[in-house]
Order: sequence, then C-alpha cells, then structure tokens
Amino acid sequence: MNLKDGRWRESILLLLAFIGTGIQLSVTGPVLPDLAHRTGNTLSEYGILFITLAIGYIFGAFVAIPVVDKIEIMFLMMFVGLANTAAAVGLVFCNTLTQVSGVLSFDGFTMGFLDTAGNVAVMRLWRRDEDEKIKTTMLHLMHAAFAFGGLLAPVIARPFLAEFHFNSTNSS
Repeated sequence: MNLKDGRWRESILLLLAFIGTGIQLSVTGPVLPDLAHRTGNTLSEYGILFITLAIGYIFGAFVAIPVVDKIEIMFLMMFVGLANTAAAVGLVFCNTLTQVSGVLSFDGFTMGFLDTAGNVAVMRLWRRDEDEKIKTTMLHLMHAAFAFGGLLAPVIARPFLAEFHFNSTNSS
C-alpha cells in the first residue's frame, strides 16, 4: 500500500462527497418546521416530501448505473455534486409545497446518483489492489462517512432554524 498513490487523494475526495451527501439527506428532517412555516403548510402536509425525496433518490441511482460506464466517473461526480449543491441552495427560495417537493425530488436524484457512482468509483479505484481487505475497508469507510454526515446535519442546521413551540392536543 503506497501512500503516494493518487488513489488516496481520490478516496479522500469521495469520503468528503459521502459526508456531504449524508448531511444533505439528513438535514431534511430538522428544516421541515421552518419550511412548513414559511410556506404556510402544516407538518402533516409535508410528509409527501420524504416520498418525493425517496423517489428522486431511487431514480438517480438507476440512472447512474448505465451513465458511470460512459463518462469519466470523477468528472461526473463533480458535476452531479454541483447540481446537488444548487438544489440545496434552491430550497431556500421555495415558497410553495409544490416547489419544495420538486427541488427535493431533484435533490434526491442527485444524492442517489452520487451514492451509486461513489460506490462504483471506490470499487474501480481499489480493484487492482491485491489485498481484498483494502477494497472492502474503503467501501465501509465511505458508508461510515455518509453516516457521519447524517450525524452532523442537525448540528449544522440548528443555528439557522427558528424556534417553534408546538401545543400538544390530546383528544383522548
């Protein structure tokens, strides 16, 4: 295992991409009250967002499968990562539930694409290594980075969220 090998640099970039994808996927929950308040909808109406996000994610994963074989994968991931960032920024400008749903569907698409392409990139980077353990370790590190991003999301979002006080009404 040679640390001067360029695969380590690309692996670190992939780790950062997976952290970012984990953050972006997990930040949806904490920002829902703010989005609902800004658009004048209830939280129960916003349940549809998780469905649109998931549909986008699945669609992005399926689209990535044939595309990663045709275009250089790191360039492709950079382009889709920029689109993912644009979706996150675009969410700030949404004023209706329909707009939020559309942006989150596109966001899910880019995350599903990045997840699939990232896994393929890791396997391609480390396929020529004789030690099978390094391949699986790198793949596990990518998924751990995704989980770490999910853990960071509420911490990052917290300073930007409004304070809401919900009244609990129990009719039983």
